Amino acid sequence: FDSIWQRIMQKAEQRGIIQERFRFHDIRRKAATDAEKIGGREFARQLLGHRHQSTTAIYISGIEKVKPLK
Repeated sequence: FDSIWQRIMQKAEQRGIIQERFRFHDIRRKAATDAEKIGGREFARQLLGHRHQSTTAIYISGIEKVKPLK
């Protein structure tokens, strides 16, 4: 999967679709951050399937590294 992801990132960068590479895991962080904004920390914890909110807190950054296309 990682090799495929790297090829996709390289092509997207070359075509000007993205300006900066990001990891697949960054999408999970984005989902956690968005979930907290929508429904709170507990909602984000359940979405990510974590047992403890302290684990979820690691994922919630408040920084939008992956910006939605639209």
